[in-house]
Amino acid sequence: MERWKRWSRRVQRVAAGGVAVLRRWILLAFASAMALGIGLVLFSPIVQVREIGVVRTDSRLDPESVQKILAPMFGHHLLFVTEREVAELLQEGLPDLESVKITKDYPSKLTVRIDVLPVVAVLDIVSPDEEAADTESGSTLRDYLLENGLYARYPAVEGGEPLYRIRIVDWGVRPAPGTMLITPEFLTHMRSVEQAFRTQFGLDVIERSVFIRAREYHLRVGTVSLWFDVTSSMEEQLARYRVFLSSVGMDQVKEYVDLRLADRVVYR
Repeated sequence: MERWKRWSRRVQRVAAGGVAVLRRWILLAFASAMALGIGLVLFSPIVQVREIGVVRTDSRLDPESVQKILAPMFGHHLLFVTEREVAELLQEGLPDLESVKITKDYPSKLTVRIDVLPVVAVLDIVSPDEEAADTESGSTLRDYLLENGLYARYPAVEGGEPLYRIRIVDWGVRPAPGTMLITPEFLTHMRSVEQAFRTQFGLDVIERSVFIRAREYHLRVGTVSLWFDVTSSMEEQLARYRVFLSSVGMDQVKEYVDLRLADRVVYR
């Protein structure tokens, strides 16, 4: 019986040692597989950008043009591509870029979703002595103002609510897309004045003209043009208009009322 116990203990020790060895081999194999997998992910050419998809969120976006802008991304390791890197590349060719979202479809596809800044106005760019918009003959492109004040040129935006329309005058050299044309502050000033005249005086604006170099704008109501600038506040210019109404009256005006001067109102 004692001999049997010694033999049984010896078998158990051998079996335990075998299990420990087997465990070590399993752990080694697992670690090797992990290292191989990591190596494939980090260094294999399989996990490189070989296809770029573009999610079109606006009719202004041209997927082919976007793919040309993103061409330098081909061959980059997909794991290390960041939204910031993609956005910096897109900003060079898309001045109206608002945000970028990327999706990685391993092993080799990068999908890019692009949101662009909203268009806030359609523009008629004219010379000071012109009456009609300076558009290219036969061109389907139109001039637009973006939310951040930048100028953009796209195929005509159709559908939706009618866009705010602004006549751009006195621009010197025709602006290039991506140029700051009308600052958001300037646009807010003009819209606030327009809204005030509608609600306080019952006057609807039928034409807006912005003089870029002079930093002033004219609002046409009926046959009369009201002249403003952004040097004075809206309240100051409205006060001048009230004084003018009480002292002169609009029935004396044929062409314009100049509300830009602090010490007097000029009219014709």
